[in-house]
Amino acid sequence: MSLLDPRRSALPGALVLAAVAMLVAASCSSSSSKETTQTSVAAKTSAAASALFPSADLNKPEMVGTPVQGGSLTFGLESAVSTLVPGMIQQPSDFTVALALYDPIVGFDAQDKPAPTGLASKWTSSPDLKTWTFTLRPGVTFTDGTPVNAQAVVTQVNAQKALPDCGCQADMAHITNVEAVDEHTVRFTLDQSNVSFPGLLAGNTGYLAAPAAWAAGAATMTSRPLGSGPFKVLTPGSLTLVRNPSYWRKSATGHSLPYLDKITFDPLADSTARIPSLRDGKVDILQTADTLNLVQAKKDPTLVVQPVTGSSSTIIVLNSHKAPFNDIRLRRAFNDALDREALNKGYYSDSRLAAYGPLEPSNPYYDAKGQLPHYDPAKARALVAQLKAEHKPTSFTSTCINTTEATSLEAIIKRLDAAAGMNLNIETIDQGTLVNRLIARNGDFQASCFRNSQVGDPDDLYTTYYRTGGQNVSMTTDLTIDQALRQGRKSTDFATRKAAYDIVQEQLAKDVTVVPLLFDLYGNVHTKNVSGLSRPVPNSLGLINPGDLYLVKS
Repeated sequence: MSLLDPRRSALPGALVLAAVAMLVAASCSSSSSKETTQTSVAAKTSAAASALFPSADLNKPEMVGTPVQGGSLTFGLESAVSTLVPGMIQQPSDFTVALALYDPIVGFDAQDKPAPTGLASKWTSSPDLKTWTFTLRPGVTFTDGTPVNAQAVVTQVNAQKALPDCGCQADMAHITNVEAVDEHTVRFTLDQSNVSFPGLLAGNTGYLAAPAAWAAGAATMTSRPLGSGPFKVLTPGSLTLVRNPSYWRKSATGHSLPYLDKITFDPLADSTARIPSLRDGKVDILQTADTLNLVQAKKDPTLVVQPVTGSSSTIIVLNSHKAPFNDIRLRRAFNDALDREALNKGYYSDSRLAAYGPLEPSNPYYDAKGQLPHYDPAKARALVAQLKAEHKPTSFTSTCINTTEATSLEAIIKRLDAAAGMNLNIETIDQGTLVNRLIARNGDFQASCFRNSQVGDPDDLYTTYYRTGGQNVSMTTDLTIDQALRQGRKSTDFATRKAAYDIVQEQLAKDVTVVPLLFDLYGNVHTKNVSGLSRPVPNSLGLINPGDLYLVKS
């Protein structure tokens, strides 16, 4: 689970008011008119979105024109970089910069499966899936000239195990031993079977940093990152990166990467400034999860959009360990009061898909039975009335980042809750504070805006919902979920795994600790003189490899 980071939108104030009015009116309508199946919701929303973003255009690589060797560009990030420590990376901006500096041990293929396209050229596992042996590519070096070898992997894993605040701790705890068998062979021993272990090394835990960076300490790694990636920092603390002349990876046509000589990353937290920054030439490419940015860009003939969607969704996390959401009736009432379809139409130009669970309907592991109930204001009012009759609290505070989109959406939800008899107070804080508050898992919140993770393999749900999972910010503690998540790791058989993850989805729908709103529509937007956008990786929505980017020869 990663930070929601609600963005500022370009939505005119009048439209916000209209959306609020429409949603409040909808909240008073009969629940019977809103009852529908998840399948029909998906079909309706997908059909509406297809006018601007056809499904055939989603999640595709973009390699057009003749690449220029050299040159520079500016990449607009959706927020400031928080950390570049492998294993601790949380937000999209961190991932994008990190992938310019580091190589993952494991990569992905065109079908989004873990593949030997990273630093590891192959791997094998024992029959019980507890021992994994990886062979690293020979001849690869970090930008300080030291070799990428098995000992570098051992150094990183041991260093990550020693980071007390690392979200990777839950995964590290299952590695009982890591050893360098020889110069380019590293062996992991796990305390439990895990069919998806290579996927862990494809994520930021497997972004390999040089031993010298770990020796200097994690505290300095964000300002002095050192990897084997396509770029390296120009000066400590700078977001200007220069070409790594000894980079090992080549393009599909056999050309040495990267093409660019320099890439500068520029945070654009204010989403209203993003498209103007492209038009004014301040940036050449940017990332955004603000759907309205994509709508703007799609209608501009001078700009190109790479639209991306998946299981990542905007969510509200409900703290079931603290009043008032320690009473499941209020959690259910909160969900029942949400009219996702009206929210989608009123705020996102009907371009998103309503979300009722952690997996999108197109996911082969999606379970139609494991979805939260749809909009039912009458049921929400009845539950709240029951709580009030028992003198139970129905007021609460929702904590989100201080952005226009976040506060606008929260204002809409506040009105929907009020129609059901609940009182929502809105607290806004900066992004870093919110991340630290939730990742610390000390329960210092009642409800909070966040984003459900992009799921490559359903095992990604382990770190999000297992009681000791590194990103279990909802503090979900359900033995049924824990057991099913463990079972899903033990087999390579699809049917067996599907049964396990069905249990997870169905129990999450019963617990109501996380309330998804809408699946994200993310995008990379750029001017026409830029191309080389790789297929977005499946474990972080919209993430592309900056090392593939190039300027187009005119």
